[in-house]
Amino acid sequence: MAAKFSLVARDSDGISWVPPPLTAQRVGRAKFAVQDADLGQKPKRDLREVPTYDKFYFAIVCALQLEYNAVIRSVDYQWPTTPFDPDDPNVYTLAKMGGRNVVIARPLDVGPGQAQSITEALRRKFTKVALFLVVGICGAVPFFPAQPDPGHVVRRIILGDVIISSSIAQYLYRGQARPDGFQMRNILNGNGWVMQPSPRAKALAQALEGPNWLDIAKKNMLHNLMQLQENQHGVYMYPGAERDKLYQASYVHKHHEAQGCACAKYEHETCDGAMRTACQDICDEDRLIIDGESQQRGGSPNIYLGAMASGDIVMRSGEL
Repeated sequence: MAAKFSLVARDSDGISWVPPPLTAQRVGRAKFAVQDADLGQKPKRDLREVPTYDKFYFAIVCALQLEYNAVIRSVDYQWPTTPFDPDDPNVYTLAKMGGRNVVIARPLDVGPGQAQSITEALRRKFTKVALFLVVGICGAVPFFPAQPDPGHVVRRIILGDVIISSSIAQYLYRGQARPDGFQMRNILNGNGWVMQPSPRAKALAQALEGPNWLDIAKKNMLHNLMQLQENQHGVYMYPGAERDKLYQASYVHKHHEAQGCACAKYEHETCDGAMRTACQDICDEDRLIIDGESQQRGGSPNIYLGAMASGDIVMRSGEL
């Protein structure tokens, strides 16, 4: 349930009054109380001045509403949304997170064009932003690294782990549509469009590769996650190891017994009904890859750094 925030100002005697309208050029200097009306919590009273746009150095962009909701519920507190701007249809959330001013936004729709549009709009309005973070849900290869060097420890990436990108590759770049399916170029060997992070983001990623920094980041992450779980009445609780099942890469999620649907026509064909059905109802658990790590970790997430692929097509294949 999304929080509803009411914009109310109070004088020293506790008398409510409506603050004057804020201009798009400069956020006013009124003092506001932010009230969370939906979550049953006490109103959060913020008596600090609303910062001007040039005081925001960090931006978070989320593609989906449920991703945006999780980020909003993680902030320390939230100022009123930015005032109406006839030249900018986007709505920006101004918040404090980890002692830093953060602007949070989501595109009007999904897709690379919308993502580019809101990024450009953020740069025009919040000119001092030095670090953009795209935060959301992603898929991952189940084992990291996928092809380890001799003696290298292979780690399992499980449900709930956090991935921080060291570089981003557009996996559809120079891809080919063939009769046997879509073929991607090897994006990690220089045949794809690989975007390197900015110097600031690269320095941050390199710092996190050190064991001390990574341990500190994980400790803070677990603390913040526990607070989020407590405040949201279990909305973000770990669903349990029984929900984190890894099947063999070649095993297709489909009806494996005759159902009179498209699943029986071709080896890799899947009908819409199968896509809406849970694995436990149609999949063979003898095809599971079981290593016990999900049970051992007990919902405690890890942090990984590595290359990340991005595109406007959702990949649901274990073999591509």
